Amino acid sequence: MTDEEFEELASSRIDRGAFISIEKLTGDIKNVLEIDLEHLAYDKKYKKLAKEIASRLFHKGISEGKELSFEKLSPVEQKAVEKIRNDSALDSEHLKGDYVISNFFEIERIRQNQSPPPLKRLQLNNEQLSRLFQLKFQKESVRGIARQMNLNRGTVNKVLEKDYVDKKDRDRIDMAERQAESNHKK
Repeated sequence: MTDEEFEELASSRIDRGAFISIEKLTGDIKNVLEIDLEHLAYDKKYKKLAKEIASRLFHKGISEGKELSFEKLSPVEQKAVEKIRNDSALDSEHLKGDYVISNFFEIERIRQNQSPPPLKRLQLNNEQLSRLFQLKFQKESVRGIARQMNLNRGTVNKVLEKDYVDKKDRDRIDMAERQAESNHKK
């Protein structure tokens, strides 16, 4: 994105106002990875703006875990941050403001091969996996499975979607699913 396009996007009219205190608006930009926006469509202007500002901050040498004072941003970057914070505060689908910038910052860092993507390994043993799929085949909801097994719903979804990087983990999940399915058919 060129400087002119960036400035035009940052200066574009804010259609609606969101209540954001002065303290929040002028607070530091935090690099905190909280959500994964990589798979989302960048159809909202504030996401495009967040992606661009994250890229610019990254190329300025801002590293993970650092805070950058709002006052140290250029005027157009300050406008961009204000727009991101305002527009994202009105977005009921995603997390807000600085978290959006932080996620794009992390994505940029990974893209530049400065850090490997975080690898989450499967923490459930084979018995737990079998139980999880037994409950699934008994038409139990994700919430019900999580409650009965004392797990987080996100963990249950991650297992059901086989959303693991390590092939061994995916193979263990497949095996547990096939085993539970064959037991259910009997």
